[in-house]
Formats: sequence, C-alpha cells, structure tokens
Amino acid sequence: MSYDSSGYSLPDADYHLRALLIRAIRPATQVSVVLTRNDDPAEHSSPEVRETLPERRYRRLFGDAVTFDYLGVASLIERISPGGVDADLQWINDRMAAPA
Repeated sequence: MSYDSSGYSLPDADYHLRALLIRAIRPATQVSVVLTRNDDPAEHSSPEVRETLPERRYRRLFGDAVTFDYLGVASLIERISPGGVDADLQWINDRMAAPA
C-alpha cells in the first residue's frame, strides 16, 4: 500500500491532520511526498534552515517509510497520468501565473 502527499508542508501546528494521518495510514505503508525545490534540504547550507523544512516533519511522523520528490506537483501529475497532460498542465500554469 502507498500514500502520496503533494505540496503540503505538514506544519507542527496542524495536529488534527497529523492525528488523522497517524490513524489512517498503516505502518507498512510507503509514503511518497512531493514538494518543491525550495523544500529540498540539499538546497540549503544552514542546519537551522534544514531543521525547519517539511522533510524533517514527515520523517518524524512516518520514519523511514517516506520518500521525497522535489520536482513539484507537475512532476506528480506527469508521473501518474495515464496519457499526455502537457496541454492541461500548461492551461493550469497559465491560470496560476495570471494576475488576480
């Protein structure tokens, strides 16, 4: 069994979701977390900054059963999509970049 999380930083203050995840996800579950490059500890030289990144919080919750992808949500969509998503993904990116 596997569980994918995408783009959620799992803040310590969100104890309700943390409790829900602990109860809902079985110990043998492989957890795959998709974050952005800004969340990649390899991008930060400061130990203090690395301590505040989402990877640390996910590892505290799931231990070694968690893997990380720092290529963002677009990477997840492309990986799990049954067909090409280029046009749809471009449409989403265009809407997100448009001024409000």
